[in-house]
Amino acid sequence: MYSLSSTTLQQPVASSALGAQYGLTKQYEHYFDRMAFNFTYGPFGGVYGKDYICVQTFDGQISIFEQDHFVFSRFLSTSLIPGPIVYSKSTDSFITFNSNLEIEAYKYQVLAASNGSNEKEQNQAGKKIQADWKLIVGEEIYDIQVGRFSRAVNLQTEIIALGERTIFGIGENGTLHMQKRFDFFPSCMTLFNTNSKESLPKQNLMIASHQHS
Repeated sequence: MYSLSSTTLQQPVASSALGAQYGLTKQYEHYFDRMAFNFTYGPFGGVYGKDYICVQTFDGQISIFEQDHFVFSRFLSTSLIPGPIVYSKSTDSFITFNSNLEIEAYKYQVLAASNGSNEKEQNQAGKKIQADWKLIVGEEIYDIQVGRFSRAVNLQTEIIALGERTIFGIGENGTLHMQKRFDFFPSCMTLFNTNSKESLPKQNLMIASHQHS
């Protein structure tokens, strides 16, 4: 049995010469009947003041949990094997990578309103969920993040995708505006904030490679 649980950090329960000690309290727990692969979170549907959770399984099912309440599950018709998934608050969309070597976006409201089945074969045989946009990248994507990295474009947010040999910068509407080829094999990446005082500060990008750099 696989599960998802949430814990909350309590106020200090004790103090010592080494500092304050904290305890964790379990708030809720969900059990899965499929093996989980990854997850993302955010204010799905424009909810204010809290985050919901989206869990993706090894067979491509995504399940939405509004904290302690299960909402729905959907199968993405293009998901033969799961890829990285991230939530974009500005477009209320899930960005993921499919088995056709495409990056695609699905609106949360479209997923919530569709009549998806809990069985993959039945769901693919019926009316398929339509992506908001798709972009062919032609190589495996290791990670997808949403931020504001590019200097040359005036974007509030953009999608950064790390491929086998390439980094892609994609606009919110799926338009490719930046592409850089590597002379090394990347392994992972992270976006981090700068000390800029701009109203919409840009972020820096750190990429790790399999050559230990």
